[in-house]
Amino acid sequence: MSEAAPSSPPFGSTELGIDIVKIERISRALARHGRRFPLRILTAAEDAYVRWAQALVPNTADIAGNPGTNLNEAELRAAAESLQDAGPQLTREKLLELVIAAPSKDRLAALASLARPAMDYTFFSLLTDRIEKAAGAEKDKLTALRAGLLEATQRIDEAQQAHVGRAAELLKQVAGAKDLDLALQAVLPLVDEVFLGVLEANLRAARERGDSTTAARLAEISSQLQAMARESLPPGIRLAQSVLEQENEDEARSILEGASASIDADVLGALMGAAESLEKEGDPEGAQRLRRLHRHALGLSMRARMAPQGGTS
Repeated sequence: MSEAAPSSPPFGSTELGIDIVKIERISRALARHGRRFPLRILTAAEDAYVRWAQALVPNTADIAGNPGTNLNEAELRAAAESLQDAGPQLTREKLLELVIAAPSKDRLAALASLARPAMDYTFFSLLTDRIEKAAGAEKDKLTALRAGLLEATQRIDEAQQAHVGRAAELLKQVAGAKDLDLALQAVLPLVDEVFLGVLEANLRAARERGDSTTAARLAEISSQLQAMARESLPPGIRLAQSVLEQENEDEARSILEGASASIDADVLGALMGAAESLEKEGDPEGAQRLRRLHRHALGLSMRARMAPQGGTS
């Protein structure tokens, strides 16, 4: 089934000459990659303000097809735990077994919301193969399961597309505002991962087509959001972010040494967390660099706490 084009472009053509990256394109990327899409297209410096992100998954009441009630936290937690227990490499075969074994419609809806990116053509082909090999009550059960999942994924995709459309309209309003500072302050509670994804996609598109006016405006929005995010973070996280932004290890050490009295659990946790992330991503050298900085920060923190207080005899 082909996707219908929107009746009007979500970001339109404004006095800045902005042509939006189409809603469908971003929606498809979000459906394929889930939460990884907006995070993947953001730079390391922009990751800080992703802390504002709201849940990317649409309202679970819509997914379950039971308006007026939300999936309870226990079902969502149980679904998340089952996905985690399946291992770091969740295959479609493993996901299919979890779906078939789901004890309730709520659990099935929770699994669909959390694992939507994996419920693609290959996944449904596997389910169809199971249906064709089954017989009797088992065949009927699997057929009903497929119908329910198709409906659930369609609801998720429609909700996601609507979310992207709202984010695009919001970006249009911000970009066209005369007072950018005031506009950003007003929409700040609505800034989430999808908004950032739309912003970054349009910034890239403007640069690719050589639209310097639009690119400059969108870059200004991005820069100001980063600054607002940095200001809203705890001091320790801001210090850690400054350290992580340094390419030169000596410069990073110098920043830590100049702020040794401010090194706290947030700083140490952020450095160690970043090291573990790099290790998982297959960057052992980068991970070792951050572990060295973590040890240096820990030593500085201990020395700062052990130093004699001024005014004591």
